[in-house]
Amino acid sequence: MGGTVLWAIAAEIFIFESMNLITWLADFSRGHCVGICAALVPSILLCTTICAVLIALDRPRWSVNTTYFATLAACGVMVLHVASWFSIGVITPVTFILLGLSLSCGSLATLFWRCSPQWQEFCHSGLREIIKAKWPQTLKI
Repeated sequence: MGGTVLWAIAAEIFIFESMNLITWLADFSRGHCVGICAALVPSILLCTTICAVLIALDRPRWSVNTTYFATLAACGVMVLHVASWFSIGVITPVTFILLGLSLSCGSLATLFWRCSPQWQEFCHSGLREIIKAKWPQTLKI
């Protein structure tokens, strides 16, 4: 019985502390909005452009993946930053523009990444192997 109470108290403390951390992060995000946006907007645009260029030049998969995930990380941070403003009721054109920028650049980078030659080759070879394993006599590849 005593152990259950201790676990319940520990869970309450963890929830309370994590809520304090979320509140602190949201306050930090709103307090340093100009600096965060000044860093994230060029980062999102630059990472998306670099991702597209690396795919167009048919660079190695690891470099494309690195820039793709950097783009997604920057877009995710921007979405969380805008969400911190939405949570206190600040609804302005700037918040929608920043949200649209991050979502469109993230979607565009995902589209580029999914349509890259390496991805297409991986999908087709993997699908071909699965088909050959399931129906070896019906498909002659």
